[in-house]
Amino acid sequence: ERDDRDDLEFPPDFAMSDPEAEGVAGGETLFASRMTADTIVIGQTAGFTGQVAGQVKEMTAAARAYFDYVNKRDGVHGRKLVLKSLDDGYDATKTASVVRQLVLQDSVYAMFDGLGTPTHLAAVSFLRARPESAGTVGLVVASYGLGCTCKCTETTPGSVSAV
Repeated sequence: ERDDRDDLEFPPDFAMSDPEAEGVAGGETLFASRMTADTIVIGQTAGFTGQVAGQVKEMTAAARAYFDYVNKRDGVHGRKLVLKSLDDGYDATKTASVVRQLVLQDSVYAMFDGLGTPTHLAAVSFLRARPESAGTVGLVVASYGLGCTCKCTETTPGSVSAV
């Protein structure tokens, strides 16, 4: 049986720091303040009900499978990845309240695997408007955002950037 542990390497600073963060005492960054010693909680708001439910459920199953793969190999620097998924029904008017819960109550490290331009724009708008989340929540762009004007898509889809 093949051990894929050697194929799964993270740079020493992955999920540990934000190179853009300044002025955080003791070298801890704002991103790091959203982790525990043993977990990194990733938030997802997506349409688990509604017109994109099938696609969202497939994407989420794939993400969970990969998180399980990483976690079985000691996680990211010993921290297990936890995916906290909430349903916004693919309704942008509900997205901000779901993101609010994930960011302010659940203290997620990053938002990940959302689907659709309207909901993506609502999530980014909320994150940029909240001083307590500014620069502290990573955003993994899962959509190419063909109609998106938030500039998150200037990064490579799938990359992490501070919002």
